[in-house]
Amino acid sequence: MIKFVIYDDKEENLEETAKIINNSMMEYECDYRIEKFSSYNSKLEKIITKEDTAKIYLIDIEVPGIDGLTLAAKIREHDWNSIIIFLTIHEEYVIDALTERLMMLDYICKQKEYKKQLGKSIKTAIKVLGRNEKLLRYKFNSITHRIPIVQILYITKVPLSKKCYIHTINNEKYEIAGTIEKIKQQLGKEFKQSHKSCLVNVENVKIVDSCSNIIIFKNGQQIDLLSTRMRKEFEEYVINYNK
Repeated sequence: MIKFVIYDDKEENLEETAKIINNSMMEYECDYRIEKFSSYNSKLEKIITKEDTAKIYLIDIEVPGIDGLTLAAKIREHDWNSIIIFLTIHEEYVIDALTERLMMLDYICKQKEYKKQLGKSIKTAIKVLGRNEKLLRYKFNSITHRIPIVQILYITKVPLSKKCYIHTINNEKYEIAGTIEKIKQQLGKEFKQSHKSCLVNVENVKIVDSCSNIIIFKNGQQIDLLSTRMRKEFEEYVINYNK
């Protein structure tokens, strides 16, 4: 899933940019969503601070109140992985954008082949996200799955079978063939076993409640798959992860 976030105070610009995104995404076989904002609000703030999916921000610099450069600075306070593309009718602002060191992907003038230039920039953004994003790739029932590692919360064994369920941050569940041990070998250091039937993405863990044997994730979900035998090792792993 890719989330496009358009920030522009003019309705016609929001609609035009959304149309360009839809046209550009026709050649890709991936889910995406477009969010449109004409001003800064609590919903936009939640999108910025929530680590849920890949994001591409298309930001008009001249927006009353919270302008585009200020918004980009807010994004970078929480997130250095998302793509930022600036949109403007004034090319002179490019110096300000560069000076702020906001790691923008592109700076597009709306008055110079806007549709063509933005389409090219979106294609570049998709390539960058694809290069940076770690994926769990596998085939199940003749269907190929490519699940971003960052979206996986935990993986559980399906009782009485050699299959597991992958549980994601968006409350989706996918089947995968293999045991917990076999799947663990395909994954990186982000994953740690908390129970004989459960493998957890520790990057998405918010709280380990060792008294109640509960693991709480950043999105509010919780599981009670924290065994007494593995509890201490798992808790220490989470505490020391990326120190």
